[in-house]
Amino acid sequence: MAKGKQDEAWGVFGELLKDRREAAGLSQSELGARVFVSGGYIGLFEQGIRKPQLDVAKRIDEVLQTGGIFERTWRKLINESPYASYFHVLPRSAGAHAYMTGTLKLMEFADAPPTAYTETEYSGTLLDDPAVVKQAQRAYDHLRVAALSPEASLDLIGSDRIGGEDYRRCARTT
Repeated sequence: MAKGKQDEAWGVFGELLKDRREAAGLSQSELGARVFVSGGYIGLFEQGIRKPQLDVAKRIDEVLQTGGIFERTWRKLINESPYASYFHVLPRSAGAHAYMTGTLKLMEFADAPPTAYTETEYSGTLLDDPAVVKQAQRAYDHLRVAALSPEASLDLIGSDRIGGEDYRRCARTT
């Protein structure tokens, strides 16, 4: 599915969510509180700007009593994603790593040396020192070796194992 079509499909997901939420007589904030996200986040789903995680789609199904519509739609859209092969989950068993608390973007250009951009909770940094960029590339290579394959990553993302039992137990008692 092309990216434009994929975005349209998530927009349809959002329209369906809005219709079902309004039919249930709930505001975005009320639905958000019941599925453990903010009302603003529900609004982003409805606009097709953000995509919910599978556990959120399942909780939406439970609250709106849709018989699994949102879970099935989520699975279909994720499986058809043109980016499905880009997902690499690093399992917790791999232990701590240099980029646990932020992101790393490695960039290569035809007319300039490679650079890296790191972002943490409070700041972002553009790295252009070749030695530092090389270190970032090596750190990324180590992460890729420890990560799951794209197929195993998608299986894990689509399973109930992310968040684990602790999260579901907490959600039921709240």
